[in-house]
Amino acid sequence: PQHDEEKWAPIIAEHFTENATLSFRAQKGAKQPLNGFVKLPFQLLGRFFATLSQSNINRMSLILDGAMESQDNHEYTVYCPTARWPMHYDNGYILELNGVLRAKCRPVPAQHLSQHRSNGTPQMAHNHLPWMVKIDELSFDSNSVSKLLDFARLQGDKIPRVPENIYGVPTITMRMIEFSEGTQAMEPMMEFSKRSSFPPLDAFKEYVKNMQATKSEVKEEEMLYVDMGGQRMSIIEATLAAQAGGGRFVDGPPQSSLSDNVTQRMTNMVDHSMSDPANSASEPSVSPSIPPKTPGKKNTAPGSPTKASSSTQVEKEKGGGKRKNTTDEGGPPSKQRRTTRKGSKAN
Repeated sequence: PQHDEEKWAPIIAEHFTENATLSFRAQKGAKQPLNGFVKLPFQLLGRFFATLSQSNINRMSLILDGAMESQDNHEYTVYCPTARWPMHYDNGYILELNGVLRAKCRPVPAQHLSQHRSNGTPQMAHNHLPWMVKIDELSFDSNSVSKLLDFARLQGDKIPRVPENIYGVPTITMRMIEFSEGTQAMEPMMEFSKRSSFPPLDAFKEYVKNMQATKSEVKEEEMLYVDMGGQRMSIIEATLAAQAGGGRFVDGPPQSSLSDNVTQRMTNMVDHSMSDPANSASEPSVSPSIPPKTPGKKNTAPGSPTKASSSTQVEKEKGGGKRKNTTDEGGPPSKQRRTTRKGSKAN
């Protein structure tokens, strides 16, 4: 196993280009792939493989069953839908990533190759091998993780403990990746600190101030514009105009809203009635009027009938006479007058 990062440098330089990237899909559990890919640049490949070796992994390989190779404009592509990436641990456990492998390769001049391979064996001279195909992009889209046991490495009668892993790789390796991504995100601020000769905390505060000042000084010509019916408007103005015209963009000129159409129609009718006095008296008014609310009792809807405003009440009179319909006159229920007409007695 190669625990030292420096020992991985010649191996990576021999198989990967200087702009190469390695990416794989993270796993959450045995069969729960995540949406995100872990992408490693060329500068982190040596540390990545060294960290895997330090996680008690003594051997790993790529198994390509049914791989297909294609060539296009001096570039080679390897595709394998059933690839496997086994990682053999010291205690006999094997964690295997299963998924789709894609590799893009391109030829590079052989002058970048060393005279001897990493294992010490001599390689072919430069004049016999002017070009060498190297990996430019390696992607492993894993969809499951398998756990296997190597019985030849088992000691005793007990099953070894499952190695700690998160997202399909050892825990220490995933922590290294997260730390490297955070450091890479802080690279612009580190360059600013070095250029301005500020200490880390002061450089961070000054860097944030510069970012806020840059965002506030947005030039008008850098804003995005759209064409609204032959009129050049900014995104904000066009959005407000679209909301006033029905809430959507249109190809033609901006349309008026429903309230604007009603107001314009009423104005036209008023102008027409004023221009024709003969018809103004006969035609009904176009001004909106609010109908009066029918009085009602408390906690009742306006216009609902009450006991005092019932349409008809028939009561019997003592002595054989009858009271005819009792009606209410206008006014609130508390001040209404009751009018009763008595029936005539038969002689």
